[in-house]
Amino acid sequence: MSDGGGSLRHRPGVFLALGFTLGIVLENLWGALPLLMVLTAGLGVAFILARVRRTFFSGAVFVFLVVCGAFDAWSKGLMPADHISRVLKTWQGRQVEVVCRVASLPEEKAKGLAPKKVFVCDLDPAAGIGRSGRVLVNFYGAGHVEYGDRVRLAGKLSRPVDHFSGGNAPARAHGARPAYEAVLHVSSTSRREVLGGQPSWTCTRFALAVRCRLEDVFRRYLSPGEAGLMNAMLLGPRGEIPSHVYDVFRKTGTAHIIAISGMNMTLAAAGVMLVLGVLRIPRRPRAVLAALILGFYALMAGNSAPVLRSALMAGAVILGFVAERESDMINSLALAALVILAVDPGELGDIGFQLSFVCVASLIGIVPVFLTPLEGLGWRKKPLVWFLAESAAVTLAAFIGSAGILAYAFGYLTPVGLMVNLPVIPLMALVTGLGAALLTAGFILPVAAVPFALGLKVLLNAAVGVLVAAAQAPVLACPDLSGWFLWVYYGAVLAALGYFQVSSQVKEPGAFIDKEQPL
Repeated sequence: MSDGGGSLRHRPGVFLALGFTLGIVLENLWGALPLLMVLTAGLGVAFILARVRRTFFSGAVFVFLVVCGAFDAWSKGLMPADHISRVLKTWQGRQVEVVCRVASLPEEKAKGLAPKKVFVCDLDPAAGIGRSGRVLVNFYGAGHVEYGDRVRLAGKLSRPVDHFSGGNAPARAHGARPAYEAVLHVSSTSRREVLGGQPSWTCTRFALAVRCRLEDVFRRYLSPGEAGLMNAMLLGPRGEIPSHVYDVFRKTGTAHIIAISGMNMTLAAAGVMLVLGVLRIPRRPRAVLAALILGFYALMAGNSAPVLRSALMAGAVILGFVAERESDMINSLALAALVILAVDPGELGDIGFQLSFVCVASLIGIVPVFLTPLEGLGWRKKPLVWFLAESAAVTLAAFIGSAGILAYAFGYLTPVGLMVNLPVIPLMALVTGLGAALLTAGFILPVAAVPFALGLKVLLNAAVGVLVAAAQAPVLACPDLSGWFLWVYYGAVLAALGYFQVSSQVKEPGAFIDKEQPL
């Protein structure tokens, strides 16, 4: 390949992800048919030019990626004729009977006057209401269902809402296509019947069974609120977090702490690599087993965008370890985004996906700008001073990266988060380590779990106590911001970042930060 392929050789993941993402954005703005017609014509011209002059090769490939992104978004947005979303408007509030397969672990919701189980079901288009799609089931009263059961249920349909936050956040904060298209409310007196047991053994079923066992370890040694927080941080489900506790994390801008992050993935991979290293297992088998553990962990935790992003980035680091090459963090991040968007283009509109990638990119690009001058002053030779400087730089970089999205989506900012993250993030890193130790001890040797549980209680409550005090601070209101605000804000951030990187001659973004900071 000649010079025209330089864009492909230098950080190919960024090149691929940008083209694919642009296709998704354009399809959402202009619609599929006219866009695909224009892009197909442009693609033909681009490849003709590429044959004439090879310097146009990268441009032709980029246009092809845009076409792929637009087509993927269009095809994933198509709903079959029997999809439930096509009739939900007229069926809302009606009593219906469905036959479906339980597609998630039923979660107990013991709060309020009407305790219930909540789970997701895949509809059987050949039975019940004769519709395909996925519904969230609120299951009240007695009855036992498990993952994989085929059930017949009667209840009332409603539109999906943001149950976790109470539906109070602005609608634009929930722009992604939800994981289900309708909600079915099954009262205690409605019909419920298990038609068939669980299917044959699958990897997903095994992963969820392991997750249930691990969740029970936290419930056995911790209070309900503490167990809910630890289950969210290490295992994925957030349904057991007390609402007032979640509000504290949200108001202080630290809700990212209670999501599975790269730190969790790194701990899992490093633990496996360490154990296998002690057993004198060669480098390549060690890396393969660590990658398999990461994949299983991601499956167990629900395969959400932050989990997949963390797993894919950690996997890229492991592959770099096998190949004895240093991983390019920006390239790994872009490849992770490409994989997630290829599977579900709707993730691009999800605020969790946006914050996850923007915050990691901010850490990679902005932190070195703050730390490079300090290294020149010799601060790196002072471990305690350097740790504090690095923590402050990471906190400020994450705030700069997330501020635009948070202000636009929720209409307010929490500047107090800048100060709170400094003491809380190191505490939560220790909490994560103790939580992993408690899970291991509780699963293998329950007698040894008590000291870990006691230490975990002290650190977790100390961190939450700091956040409760910080939650009393006022927030910065910024309602009704337009979409142009995001373009101007992030354009200014990129311009400033480019200026400082050139003036400071930052050659290796991300060289001064831990590659898997918690998000």
